[in-house]
Amino acid sequence: RKMAVCPGIILFCVVAGIAAVRVEPSLTEILQQVQDWSGDHLRLEASVRRRELRNSGLHRALVTGIHLDVPVDHPRSADAAHPSWPIIVVENITQDVYVDLDEIASLTKFGGPQMIASSYMDTEKPAAVSSAHTVLVYSRLQDYRATVELPLHLRYQAPSDSLYKAVPVLAPRVLVQCWYQPDEIANSATHLPVCTNGKDTPSVLKLPCDATAAKYCYWTPVKTDTETTGSNTLQVDIPCGLKDHTILIVIGTVSMTVLGTLYLAYAATTVQTR
Repeated sequence: RKMAVCPGIILFCVVAGIAAVRVEPSLTEILQQVQDWSGDHLRLEASVRRRELRNSGLHRALVTGIHLDVPVDHPRSADAAHPSWPIIVVENITQDVYVDLDEIASLTKFGGPQMIASSYMDTEKPAAVSSAHTVLVYSRLQDYRATVELPLHLRYQAPSDSLYKAVPVLAPRVLVQCWYQPDEIANSATHLPVCTNGKDTPSVLKLPCDATAAKYCYWTPVKTDTETTGSNTLQVDIPCGLKDHTILIVIGTVSMTVLGTLYLAYAATTVQTR
């Protein structure tokens, strides 16, 4: 027996379902907000005390040591209730390097870095056809210090006139999680909320609380010493093939491919005649 359904009921269900969905900004939009940030910084400054590339070859480890300089009169300077402070290290990954997201997912299970990337990174693409990415690396300050280690891999370069290409590793940005959420500011009479910078309007960005992106929290960028100087802290030399060797390499590759194909055809023919 067929049942007639009122179109009005269907429309009501659709509208109610849409209204019940919480729409968060896309990750690309969020990361763009971080890059375009022009709001006021807090009375805090993060010093990048350590910035180095460990290991050799095309597979490296980017190590960043951060120290948060907190004024003695800042409410967070004597905050015994919060022994650790969540932070995000924002890394700008150029087209010459990449982060293996599958490797990160595997390392996270064993205490490795928690990270969110702006998009998937193809590990097989050479630098010439790759694009830049932004990643958020989650960590926590202990005694206002944190060390973040991120596996970083170098991409194959296009042929060049020199044996090496100098590639900069861009300076990071640092964000700290707000002590109070903006809706709690009105109820915070005893302490200066860390994300208001002493003003009525909070200087915050809404970002995932952690790499699961299950919940969103409020964060604010702090000024770093590398941001103040405007300098890149690292540079790495990536080996390149020489343009002068192009014809030789093409001839050699084609010749070996043809010889290999002929040998396989000969071997297959020999087996069939036996």
